[in-house]
Amino acid sequence: MLVRRAATAAAMLALLAVLLGAIVLLVQGYHYFAVQSDSMEPTIRSGDLVVVAPAHADGVYEPGQIITFHPTPGYTTTHRVNDVNESGIETKGDANATPDVSRIQSDQVVGEVTFVLPYVGYAAVFLQQPLGWISFVLAVVVIVLLWQLMHSKRDDNQPVEPGASAQ
Repeated sequence: MLVRRAATAAAMLALLAVLLGAIVLLVQGYHYFAVQSDSMEPTIRSGDLVVVAPAHADGVYEPGQIITFHPTPGYTTTHRVNDVNESGIETKGDANATPDVSRIQSDQVVGEVTFVLPYVGYAAVFLQQPLGWISFVLAVVVIVLLWQLMHSKRDDNQPVEPGASAQ
């Protein structure tokens, strides 16, 4: 019983630490993006979540860095820097045979990818939908109710004495 409670407390603390870490990163200007194509395979796959540090203040990027940028308003792409010169930044997906058609400017860069969370993008996209949030809230409610039912403090195993009323 004590081990089960300790494991539950550890799991709750770990979840809280992840949530607090995510909030701290957001406050510091980090962004999260769910990857929706395989253009960066095998480094980054569709369904992964990329965590992107804020854009460099100096706007300087080097070949080999993986950056997230807005090639056109309303679209976001994550590709590797292939070349940098006075006409802009040339990018290319690792799985693509040729570089991207147009170069981007440093003001189009959201930032540099700092780490990748495999498969977490699927959950992020799901939770952005109304049905996703409803499902998540219902799942939490069901888990809490089941937990309460399984760990209620009543002592059903005690025999009831004849003539005594159960309380």
